[in-house]
Amino acid sequence: WLKYLQGIDDNHKFAATNNGDGSFSVGVDVVGPAPWHMIYHWEFLDVSESVTLSEGGGFGFGRFRARYMHSNADYDCSWGDYGFPDDEWQKDPPLLVEEWDPDGICISLSVVNDIIPTKFALSDNYPNPFNPTTNISFSIPMQTDVRINIYNIMGQLVANVTNEQLNAGTYSMQWNGTDQSGNMLPSGLYFYELEAGNEFRQIKKMTLVK
Repeated sequence: WLKYLQGIDDNHKFAATNNGDGSFSVGVDVVGPAPWHMIYHWEFLDVSESVTLSEGGGFGFGRFRARYMHSNADYDCSWGDYGFPDDEWQKDPPLLVEEWDPDGICISLSVVNDIIPTKFALSDNYPNPFNPTTNISFSIPMQTDVRINIYNIMGQLVANVTNEQLNAGTYSMQWNGTDQSGNMLPSGLYFYELEAGNEFRQIKKMTLVK
């Protein structure tokens, strides 16, 4: 079983393929934006008894496992193929824990809480002044296309931090002071703009120091 944690409220079952060597495999295609981890658990069907056998776990639901979406070799978090480590069926504890490096996980935007905002809002970035990273938070009361643009003092667009459709919620993201090509921008005054469809637009200023 695999449960997609961003907006999908139903569980999905996937039949595993018997590889003939005692192992099984299953493939899942995910269309972004995607979470940085997936939660799932194994079950085997006992045909003779018409029952499913879950791995050992509390509350009678079986043990759930987490797998992390790691960045690719270039660390640019582009879409590609992700492979889960070899996994073994375990009816009883101990629990297995996947080793992971937090620096290698693809995540740039996260929902701060589950409370649905009642209005659009763009917060002051923090810290400000900053060197070289700062956090930008905003709220949207409805699903809409969201763009975060960065402009220099001349009004020139120097970076487009995000351009995607988001559900209603409060979000926080980090900008590292680089332009679209990944080059570090010089110290100075910059403006960040939140565009939420045709419903909302607001600009605030921030200072990059070195």
